Amino acid sequence: MVELSTRLKLKQWYLDPVRFFREVYRLEPYPYQAQVMKEIRNLSMRRIMTMAAGATGKTILWSAVGLWSSTVLSHHLGRPYDTLIISGSGEQSRKLYDYSKVALSTNKVLSSLVVGEPLKSLTTFSNGSHISALPNSQKAIQGQHGCCVIVDEAAIAGDFVIRDTQRIVGPYSNEGLDRRCFSGTPYDAFSLFVEMFEDRTKYPDWDPEKPDYPDSWRRYRWSASECPGISKSAFEEARRGSQEVFTVFWLGEKYEVTDTVVPLRDIKRVSDGVPKPDWDPSLPTYFGIDWGFTSSTVLIITQDFEENGIKKHRVVDVLVWNRKEYEDVHTWINTLGAQYKPLKTYVDLNPKGESERSKNGPLRSIPVAMNNERAFLTGNMSFLIKEDRLEISEEFVELLIELKKLKWDQREGDDRAVALMLSLKRDPEPTGKITRYVFSRRSRGTPLDYDPHNFPLGAGLKSIPQGFLSILR
Repeated sequence: MVELSTRLKLKQWYLDPVRFFREVYRLEPYPYQAQVMKEIRNLSMRRIMTMAAGATGKTILWSAVGLWSSTVLSHHLGRPYDTLIISGSGEQSRKLYDYSKVALSTNKVLSSLVVGEPLKSLTTFSNGSHISALPNSQKAIQGQHGCCVIVDEAAIAGDFVIRDTQRIVGPYSNEGLDRRCFSGTPYDAFSLFVEMFEDRTKYPDWDPEKPDYPDSWRRYRWSASECPGISKSAFEEARRGSQEVFTVFWLGEKYEVTDTVVPLRDIKRVSDGVPKPDWDPSLPTYFGIDWGFTSSTVLIITQDFEENGIKKHRVVDVLVWNRKEYEDVHTWINTLGAQYKPLKTYVDLNPKGESERSKNGPLRSIPVAMNNERAFLTGNMSFLIKEDRLEISEEFVELLIELKKLKWDQREGDDRAVALMLSLKRDPEPTGKITRYVFSRRSRGTPLDYDPHNFPLGAGLKSIPQGFLSILR
């Protein structure tokens, strides 16, 4: 039985969700946070999108919405109300969930509603409600249901997550209790989340005069200039920096990159609806490794297979070295090598200390001079994607984002793309005759050899992907 004082407080919080935010988080909400909290009581707002600048309080806002829903709203409805949290990364979903855990531990009213101790990713309440943080994977999400699903950093959560939210809340739609909430900064201009936010024809605005209009969305948007926690001087300084960073992170608007290596339509064609595959020990396995300098080392696993007589490749996994699990990166690589038994492992030549150690290790990796071979490897990857000879699961969101932005002359922010290029390198088949073409690199005036047997096309200049020659000029 809930005590009278607790019931009165829950009633207050139901009538005034802004007060809930203020008292539970011990913070004064920003004006746009207060606006969302004021309107969240209206259950006819069943679809909500927030696209806004980074570091402006989106995560704590949606933590408040989730916590209010599974405690205050649930008490008002007299029934359980489950909230599921999904994010662009497991770390981000735990961050949103952790805001809730802190509030539960510091507020006596809320803590009295918790059954047992809040777990790492699940809290159960005495009213039968749950709040859970789910990993960003199809296997984790599959079979899950809840009244409310919150997708934080929706632009990098993956299109499959956005689409699957309708199934998650589906069982509660007839009761009018289903709610889908997407929030994020538009890091990926081509994501389904950004497309939905921008397309008001296909996804019309919610109209309070027509609350039951199908598939209508309540939109919220703000820039860093509207955030009381960000100074005007910091905003103006950011304006003078990178246009892309300022547009996306500070304005909260999409920024479309042009002149990319692979057209968006081709990337979508080889990834949309593609599940994460299981590793098949009967197929040849290859590793590609890009050493981390300012970022972490990335290892990508690919396998070759045949379909209708055509040799194809699929990305099995995209792995990032975590120092917390393995202090030494080579121990991590060798452990994976013992598990997957790659036929060959290709690594970036630089830094030479790492590549030499890997070369002399159990995997006998093959160093690749990316300064010389990058153009060929980029062209190879581009060709395989354009010819539908490469499968990439839509779960590998970070890799897909890099591929969508990848340019021929790019040299940073491409760790996963480079690891993929390396994993797709194949040594030439032995032949009795080697044909070579020599191009002139105009900028240096030095010859550059091109061996068609070391490039999967093997069909001369006409088959080299568009943009390939431009990198040589």
